[in-house]
Amino acid sequence: GEELGGSLECAICQKLAGLLDSKVLENPKAEAFVAQELDNVCGMLPKGFESLCEAAAETAAPKLMAKIGQIIASQGCQDIHVCDSQAATEEVQESNDNGLECVLCDAVVGKLQSLLENSTTVDDKIATFLEDDFCTLLPKSVQAICNSTVATETPQIMYALADKFLNPDTDCAAIGLCKKEAVYGEELGGSLECAICQKLAGLLDSKVLENPKAEAFVAQELDNVCGMLPKGFESLCEAAAETAAPKLMAKIGQIIASQGCQDIHVCDSQAATEEVQGSNDNG
Repeated sequence: GEELGGSLECAICQKLAGLLDSKVLENPKAEAFVAQELDNVCGMLPKGFESLCEAAAETAAPKLMAKIGQIIASQGCQDIHVCDSQAATEEVQESNDNGLECVLCDAVVGKLQSLLENSTTVDDKIATFLEDDFCTLLPKSVQAICNSTVATETPQIMYALADKFLNPDTDCAAIGLCKKEAVYGEELGGSLECAICQKLAGLLDSKVLENPKAEAFVAQELDNVCGMLPKGFESLCEAAAETAAPKLMAKIGQIIASQGCQDIHVCDSQAATEEVQGSNDNG
């Protein structure tokens, strides 16, 4: 599978470093703490300078935290060898076995699995696709029966497909983000998570869904539909299933890749996703 690591992990590190700067370091509690630490230094000075030193500590504390935050945000990820350069867009030398990428991958794949298993909107799109690209391959005399059968069976087909192929444990390992079982249930949101989700969705499309095993699986599911048609059409229907299966998986993959991250509420809109992708070309 394709290794993500590198610039993606660097981008995550930079985002976290920026949050540490703005949310943790440059805040009143941290500034009060460091002012107290500076007061302890003041206590070591000759008597008579203590009050003046403490006033200086109160003035210096916010500036000191801003400086520390700036160091963390601007070069911390390079200093801990997650990013190779100041530009922070080069590939990383190593990636963690089960770092943030793995947790995010697990969450994204799990949510996409649930989407395919439970979304009536996706079911309707796939049923329509099967009516147009599967049932139309059969004689007109059975197309109406095929259409109604497809409408009934599509939710079960989608559930079985998602259950077998959209599995966080196996998929995130297959695309190189996890090396062992990760923790489930991470909440997602924000531009970085959106960019990660988009990248994962594209990999799920190309590496997991549009592959011979998945196509053979869905062809077998369609063969089950064939078994519900009047006798005499089974062989023709199974041939149609073989033809339709790759197109169906391409359609499902396209849905996942183009709108899956919006549908699971990781990305707010397609426009927002395009903006994120444009601003995260290096990871």
